[in-house]
Amino acid sequence: MSVVEVKELPGSVVGNEAPIHWRLLTTHRIACLEEALQCVDWYRQRWHIEQLFRTLKKQGLNLSPARLKLRRD
Repeated sequence: MSVVEVKELPGSVVGNEAPIHWRLLTTHRIACLEEALQCVDWYRQRWHIEQLFRTLKKQGLNLSPARLKLRRD
């Protein structure tokens, strides 16, 4: 298990938002800066995907109220 800690520099924060501070737990081997940056990139991409599906669920496809019915033959 490895821990990668990421802190955003205060000067790069937009508006009144708080700086990003992530502590990422991973089973990937992290032995150098390049591997740590790769891990951060994977989590960053994952966050974008989760945001996309959250938007599709709430606004785009209106899936929140959808219900599945079991069909019994």
